[in-house]
Amino acid sequence: MHQTLNVVLSYLEASRKILDGRKGILWIYNPSPKLNKAIKQGIEL
Repeated sequence: MHQTLNVVLSYLEASRKILDGRKGILWIYNPSPKLNKAIKQGIEL
């Protein structure tokens, strides 16, 4: 079970769907077209 979990987490991290940080795992995948449009049109500060 532990090995399977590690494989799944490795896959999700490699495909940039999760981020493994100090405080735990963060889901970062969001396929929202509105979000992608806002990011492309936004201004980086």
